[in-house]
Amino acid sequence: MSPADRPVNDAGFGPVSGPIVGPIEGPVEESVETVVDDSGRRRRQMKHFAGLTTARGAASAISGIWIIVAARRLTITQFGNLSILLALGSIFINISDVGLQVVIGDHVARAGSMSRRVVLEGVRRRLVYAAGCAVCVVVLYLVAASDKNVVVPLVFAGSVLGTAVYQIVLAAYRAQGRVTADAVNEVASRSGLLICGFAVLVFGWGLVGASAVYGAADLVSAVAVTAFVARRYFVRDDAAAPPDLRLRATAPLAVAITIWLVYLRIDGYLVGLLSGPSEAGLYGAAYRFLDVAMLPALVLSHTVLAHVSPLNGRERLAEIHRFLRLSVGVAIPIAIGGSLLVGPVLVWLFPPAFASAQAVAVLLLISSVPGAVVATLAPLAGVSDRRQFAYTAAAALGFNVALNLVLIPRYGAAGAAWATVISQVFLGAALYPVVRRGCTRREPSAVVSSTPEDPPC
Repeated sequence: MSPADRPVNDAGFGPVSGPIVGPIEGPVEESVETVVDDSGRRRRQMKHFAGLTTARGAASAISGIWIIVAARRLTITQFGNLSILLALGSIFINISDVGLQVVIGDHVARAGSMSRRVVLEGVRRRLVYAAGCAVCVVVLYLVAASDKNVVVPLVFAGSVLGTAVYQIVLAAYRAQGRVTADAVNEVASRSGLLICGFAVLVFGWGLVGASAVYGAADLVSAVAVTAFVARRYFVRDDAAAPPDLRLRATAPLAVAITIWLVYLRIDGYLVGLLSGPSEAGLYGAAYRFLDVAMLPALVLSHTVLAHVSPLNGRERLAEIHRFLRLSVGVAIPIAIGGSLLVGPVLVWLFPPAFASAQAVAVLLLISSVPGAVVATLAPLAGVSDRRQFAYTAAAALGFNVALNLVLIPRYGAAGAAWATVISQVFLGAALYPVVRRGCTRREPSAVVSSTPEDPPC
């Protein structure tokens, strides 16, 4: 994770592609609910997509400004330690989710209401896992960082705990087709981070102050988001059977998400290990372009369950295809435009030594097209068949590592970029059949069970 990345990544679903093929086979059942007409649904999708993409783009820009401020006000060693902390936060915040966002979001989308009991039970369980992950962040930071002040990771732990709360609440909120609170939280929390972070650094609080600002921003978000959503959208209960949130029920999804995190981050580590730090630097600079290119697809991945989960059979498959067309339709022009601009941007933002990263960045931008497909399919595969999703993610990780081990020693950072393109296409092709089979199952509420005999749909 580069320093410019925020330590929170809601779903963690990254790059890939898969075939969008013809008619569904096998038994199907039409939707049991009345839905808005196609044109109305498309307008609502585009409105939510544009709003949340704009907000997250603005939040990313604000985070980038904050990182520049931190880099100028901290010493190089302090900034490096902050980067280690943010990387650990990104990994363990996602691990602490154990699939709860997907399961709760799918339940809310199917039920059509936000059960107070279900959401708060999800928050309770997530906080337990987040507390354990916060301990891991503290320990691993003290092992890796040159700064051994335990206060630094302890105050940052507030980010791990606060994010655990508001991610669950917002997952349920988005599953009802709403995005306003999520968009406002993105911009407001990052603005608060920038303003407060600048203040603490001006007053000389250094690394402790910068870490504390992350914790404070996410704790405030947790309180504000929960209060707003609970007051306006929580219901006492709903008619739908509650989902099984126990770890043994969500374990396949939790394993898949953990594998996914390794899959998304392993290439950067392998470049440094096999080709040295200079190649890793080139790859890290090029990867920033992929992060930007993937933003619209990741927004779609956060809203797809709200539109797809209530449907079944052919109607569900048609809606999935509509989301896939939208994600690819947005990704292609971004990839083309980014490929044309990457050279001038590298010259303007980076030292001359980074000019050779242009070819790597172009390859990574190409991978964003199949990556957009995977970002859309991944949450759907997670609720269609958790075990198969875990197996598929593990296979993709093994394939990606094998490609990197073969290509990096010979081609350096460019080899890792080629491995990303190839493995993303492989993963998309593997995920699509899992999602497609989920459209043929006749029991739309099967997500509450995870037994092999009754796979979730």
